[in-house]
Amino acid sequence: MDTPVSAHLVVFLLTLGISVFASPFQRARKQSPQKEANRMAFYMAQGAYTAEALATMAKNPQDRSVPTRELVQKLGGRLIGFYFCFGEYDFVAIVESPDDTAAGAGSLAAASAGHLKAIKTTKLFSVEEGMEMMRKAGSVTFQAPSPG
Repeated sequence: MDTPVSAHLVVFLLTLGISVFASPFQRARKQSPQKEANRMAFYMAQGAYTAEALATMAKNPQDRSVPTRELVQKLGGRLIGFYFCFGEYDFVAIVESPDDTAAGAGSLAAASAGHLKAIKTTKLFSVEEGMEMMRKAGSVTFQAPSPG
């Protein structure tokens, strides 16, 4: 029985150290390796457009990743991905930013343009960082409120 070409490609890529199963965050880390101390943080920005902005874009479709990328770069960061989505928010942007201040400034600058009715920025942590948090949490205790 012949092995599909795609399986051969996956094996070949893995031997080169390229994981086809890597997350966008892992691929971004490999594309711009930095010393641990200088590593930039990832943020997820979720936004909801106003009715007026949605009506404008329906009449004149626009690639909103372009101005988003430009804003992020002006603040020293990098846009990893920009996605439209269903639900409470209309888009999600994954950003690598030098610090919380730059990430916050990006959200404030985007919101101040007036085309968003909501924006939410969330700092993201790698699996390794999450595991370190778990180890630290496991090494301490906290007193819960006592019943009255």
